[in-house]
Amino acid sequence: MMIVVDPNGDSVVSNEKTDIAVNVSDRAYMKETLSSNKGVVSDIIVNRETGKTIVVITEPIKSNGQTKDFNSNYSI
Repeated sequence: MMIVVDPNGDSVVSNEKTDIAVNVSDRAYMKETLSSNKGVVSDIIVNRETGKTIVVITEPIKSNGQTKDFNSNYSI
């Protein structure tokens, strides 16, 4: 799955059809991405929606040198 989240951690768009709003602002990988302004690979965590274990890979999305959103991909 891939989602794009804004700097507040709220989902903006997803490649899966879901009506569930996602907020990842409390997740360690999001906090690290925000503070470093660099992509990170998370530890193994539990997906809140599915209960499955996942690893998240993040990458800031920049426009004119400014971070606008964050790409967040995860897989089992």
